[in-house]
Amino acid sequence: MAIVSLPEKFSCAITLEDLKNSDARGTGTRDKEAQVREINQTKWTRKITSESVDPLILGAVNQAAREHAIRNPPMTDIASQLQAAQQYYKDIDVAMRKLLADNELRTVTQIQGVKEQAMLNLAVCKDHANELHTTWYDIKKACDSVTNI
Repeated sequence: MAIVSLPEKFSCAITLEDLKNSDARGTGTRDKEAQVREINQTKWTRKITSESVDPLILGAVNQAAREHAIRNPPMTDIASQLQAAQQYYKDIDVAMRKLLADNELRTVTQIQGVKEQAMLNLAVCKDHANELHTTWYDIKKACDSVTNI
């Protein structure tokens, strides 16, 4: 099982210990087989809670975590655990930025790269008294290629 550390503002609402000690019927007595079955069925339903995050975002993150746990079998190697952790953090980042898909996150990072490159080109151009016409062409080309700068 992958162990993923979350930022401090997130906390885990359900733990396996809580599931072991819980009693759905309220009688206080449950057979061991029912406990094991419930734990196995609900291992993947960890919920992320935070006061500063919109409930709709939390729902999207929890849904993504559930779908990921259902699609993927248990992981035994480190590479799979690392990949799952990266995907989980990417899903959280997509939800926090209120994007529709992972592709939008990629576009946001590319736009940021274009802006940084344009700023660097402007600084170089001003340093050379605006005589670098190819730099201005690069800036115009970069700004034209991205619609929402």
